[in-house]
Amino acid sequence: MALGLDGWPRPPPDAGESRGRAGWGGDRPRLGDGWANVWLGTTTENQVEAARRIPHLVTIPAAIRFLSVEPMLEAIDLSPWLDRLHHVIVGGESGVGNRSRPMYPDWLRALRDQVQAAGLALFVKQLGSNRAAWPGVRHLKGEDPAEWPADLQIQDFPP
Repeated sequence: MALGLDGWPRPPPDAGESRGRAGWGGDRPRLGDGWANVWLGTTTENQVEAARRIPHLVTIPAAIRFLSVEPMLEAIDLSPWLDRLHHVIVGGESGVGNRSRPMYPDWLRALRDQVQAAGLALFVKQLGSNRAAWPGVRHLKGEDPAEWPADLQIQDFPP
């Protein structure tokens, strides 16, 4: 069942107005202090989407709030929200070789520095299919950490 940002379950689209609130019961569950078993995340491929999506994510009391910065299409500043996140996953765009949009090493290093300075877990998933900026990477999606620069071979999970 989908939850709204207010923590109330949303009725299915075919529930109809005739049921009204009474049809859903008077004591619907609220998130309260959150659910200890829920990991909740969003995708933030660029700064515009980060600014649009992350403010909603950080208001929800999930046990783990994470970002999937995939595909990373530009440098992203996460500093306004890092104190309310637990985990960041990052990766380049997969697709057809050089037709995929590239992820550049300086973008990834800047994100790594932000995440590590905040004490969060970072998981570098892949460098992407456009490997022009990544000499020595041979696998199709840049998914083999052994081929990455040593300072970017990071695949951490939150505690």
